[in-house]
Amino acid sequence: MESLREDAEFRNVLLRLQNWLLLRLKWQKETLASLEQLIMDVQIEIDKLSN
Repeated sequence: MESLREDAEFRNVLLRLQNWLLLRLKWQKETLASLEQLIMDVQIEIDKLSN
């Protein structure tokens, strides 16, 4: 395990993976925010149609 920690290529792969996962998390948060807004907009339209 220690030799893997010292391997620059292995560290670079881990860093790229970590960056990709962080970017994916950011996309998921943005998508969730968009979906929450869409749900609120749909609820407003439902309320308008109900009246």
